[in-house]
Amino acid sequence: MQMKILTKSCSRVALIASLGSALHSATAQEEPSLLPTTTVSSLETSRAPVRRTITPRPAITATAQPSPDEQIPDSEDLVITPLRVVGEKDEQLANITIIDSEKIARTAPLSFDELTRDIPNVTFLGGPRYLGEQLVIRGESGSSVNVRIDDARQNFVSGHAGQRFFVEPDFLSRAEILRGPGSFAYGSGSAGVVSLSTLDPRDIVKGGNEYGFRARSSYHTNSREWATNVVGAVAGEQSEILVGYSSRDGQNINLPDGRDLPFSAVERDSALAKYVFNFDSDNRLEFSLSSYESIDRGGANPQPFDVGTTSNALVDRTIDYLQFSGEWLYNPADIDWINAKTTFFVNETRQERNYAATTGSNAGRQNIHELSSWGIESSNLIEHTLAGRESLTTFGFDYFSETQDGQETRDTFFIPGALGNSSGRPDASADHLGIFVLNETQLSDSFTIHSGLRFDHSSTEKTVGSSASQEFSEWSPQIGFRYEINDQWALFGQYSRAYTAPTLNDLYQDGSHFGVVPSFPFFQTVSDPQSGFIVTPPGAPLPAPGQINVNYFEERFIPNPDLKPRPPTILSSVSAIRTKTSGVAN
Repeated sequence: MQMKILTKSCSRVALIASLGSALHSATAQEEPSLLPTTTVSSLETSRAPVRRTITPRPAITATAQPSPDEQIPDSEDLVITPLRVVGEKDEQLANITIIDSEKIARTAPLSFDELTRDIPNVTFLGGPRYLGEQLVIRGESGSSVNVRIDDARQNFVSGHAGQRFFVEPDFLSRAEILRGPGSFAYGSGSAGVVSLSTLDPRDIVKGGNEYGFRARSSYHTNSREWATNVVGAVAGEQSEILVGYSSRDGQNINLPDGRDLPFSAVERDSALAKYVFNFDSDNRLEFSLSSYESIDRGGANPQPFDVGTTSNALVDRTIDYLQFSGEWLYNPADIDWINAKTTFFVNETRQERNYAATTGSNAGRQNIHELSSWGIESSNLIEHTLAGRESLTTFGFDYFSETQDGQETRDTFFIPGALGNSSGRPDASADHLGIFVLNETQLSDSFTIHSGLRFDHSSTEKTVGSSASQEFSEWSPQIGFRYEINDQWALFGQYSRAYTAPTLNDLYQDGSHFGVVPSFPFFQTVSDPQSGFIVTPPGAPLPAPGQINVNYFEERFIPNPDLKPRPPTILSSVSAIRTKTSGVAN
């Protein structure tokens, strides 16, 4: 198992290193690098001089050096998630927590879980095994949480195992967690948004240098895990390049009572490459390539303690994740009405489970779950006047398409079926389109109105087996206000709603989950009695009508192709008070 990881990882590192070498040769020395925009906005005349812009990474990381007369607030004071523009955290209506690079470095986390343990209304459930953890925000989990890595939506959810945090924690520069239906601007995901940003070259190259290198190694005594990663970067006046590699080799987790948690060891390898090209002061283009691989031997369901029992068979599990994304920022100085950001992405997640049994119905069994997604989104920010008042308006669209493929080498549980199709992970596809407009208008130096409206349309289709399809649309509105009482206190209120769309598994999953043989009555007549007697072990097909069989109960998945989005989550508050100095109320 160790050799398999090394072989795959080395090939990925070679690929990314070659990419970095080729891109470095293109580094030019003609145009200045793109600096964060920090000119004073007329909307901020009574507060800190920070212009809101949809160029989040340069503004947030603040690694480039501004001119002496410009000041950039600390990164913890800026957020981008609620209205898709950079703004001060204390001025937002939504509840947001920021995890900055300093906390990530100080925590040296084993997984994303360890970065969220002090955040209100955010927790991980499903047991301590990494592959069984499920992020829960305000009581909702799974597809109710919108996860984004470098603005690319992550949709892979696989029952008890396999989540959407396929990223090395040490490669993160920042995370924003928005709780509640303030997430309406991002479509499906009523519980909130988790937005993760990976390292940029200028996070490694500091102090005006051209080259930078960072190496980290940590040892965690609980799981006896070594975590080692190296990141190198080159930052010229026009081109910037980053290449990184990480390896983690953990043993079984030690529980508080001193016992080791069986089959909780996991090996993980990750790689990251990023290229930034600043055409001029108006254009910034960024490409990134990231990969993640984990290998473990654990339960088909890794959440319970009883892994390796008859009801929770051992599997050798491999998860492979690959994402390519790009971002174009265009903000021409001579055109006031263009401040645009366009993002596109392609990612693919593959989970393969090979059952370890050498006898019985699971001998030689394999199932595979693949989800491929691609998408594009674009938004534009305009500073203008509305009814004579200064205003910010952001409008745009996002579109993504996903295709799921499930493969199973054994007949579908207790029901005979075509080999190669997995009912637990139905072959299906979906397309989602969203259009949004968001506005912030400052009616006076102390009173600001927020409003927004988003329209989503989705269509899904089952591509194997019985024909089924679905279409639905959803409106997500928001309106709110903020009144600055003084420099420390503000009164705010809002009404917003968000929804959660059904997943492909929610719509089209069928077949048997499991069967249970009761102690009484032990025998059952399937139909009219006939001669003969048959004992059907778990995993075998049902007997033909007219035979007597050992009785059992069968849990079956029932497809629901007409399932509509979950009823909207509504947030309404009219008297919440917070201070600018103590952060956002929870």
